[in-house]
Amino acid sequence: MISYDPATAAFRGEDTAIHRLRDALAQEDGASIAEILAEHVPQTREDAAMAPLRTALLSPMFTVEVTVSGPGARHDHHLSLGVNAVGARISPLREGTAELAAFPLISLPGGITRLVRFRPGTPPPADAAPIPVAAADLLALTDPDGATRRTAWDAVRPRLDAALPPAADDSWQVVEVHAAWTTPSGEQARDHAVHLRRGDDHLLVEETEGEARLLPVTSLRAWESMMHVLPEQGEVAPPR
Repeated sequence: MISYDPATAAFRGEDTAIHRLRDALAQEDGASIAEILAEHVPQTREDAAMAPLRTALLSPMFTVEVTVSGPGARHDHHLSLGVNAVGARISPLREGTAELAAFPLISLPGGITRLVRFRPGTPPPADAAPIPVAAADLLALTDPDGATRRTAWDAVRPRLDAALPPAADDSWQVVEVHAAWTTPSGEQARDHAVHLRRGDDHLLVEETEGEARLLPVTSLRAWESMMHVLPEQGEVAPPR
């Protein structure tokens, strides 16, 4: 069953049901919003935010995928930014449930910050150097399987412990932000950034020719790396 919260312009319900609703709203020659509600969200009236949400799904200018991986869970968030300056976001909630929500384009940077639960960090030592790690272990930190992620962390953590001051706590997470869009010349463009947080320490992930290393940075630089993947004005072709 799906519910709708007009205060947050969000549909919430079982994961597969939310994705079916999203697919129905994204059909260009599909049913009206009222007809879609009757099928997927009975007894819910059409709200003023629903038409902009549908427009965002029908006319995406660019998309953003945010993945947050840690010892206990991996969460994948998908965002479509429409020609109407409204975004549509689909995110996991509790086990087996998800949310489809509309949001204004201007709130995208803050929205990404909240999705990853970004927190201020401790500046790295002045002499902090890049820390080499096995690329396979780094990749495994984002594996869908929790046991695989935790095993990979057991391999990566000693390298960080040897190179950095003691961690503020035992928490860690890997944040991946990917953006994709079509340029005015019709080419497909992509950008991405990955950073790891260990306690209050932030490290950028750098990969070259199969090798990987973690570069200690300030929390501001880690945050900026997420924002820099977003396309700038003039880089995106309007949808046809």
